[in-house]
Amino acid sequence: MVVSTTPNGHFTAGEKHRMHYSKRYHNAPMPFSVQVNGHVFIHGFTAVPAWPASHGCIRMPLDGENPAKWFFDWVRPGTPIEVGGRWEKPKPPG
Repeated sequence: MVVSTTPNGHFTAGEKHRMHYSKRYHNAPMPFSVQVNGHVFIHGFTAVPAWPASHGCIRMPLDGENPAKWFFDWVRPGTPIEVGGRWEKPKPPG
């Protein structure tokens, strides 16, 4: 899998789709999608590993209390979104 870097910066929430299908990645389903920047979205996903695993999108869990749906329902287009940080591979114990 090719992993792209999620852009850091100050953005505003763009378009929202209860169910969006990626035009770039094999029509992949992206439930509860909120556009961050271009082809980068915050969206629900069934698996949210503790390491980078997307093409730049920000994955949110669909299980439990469904944070992806909660965020989708809460956010409005134009809401400020700040993305920051960098994932670093954990060091082995000992």
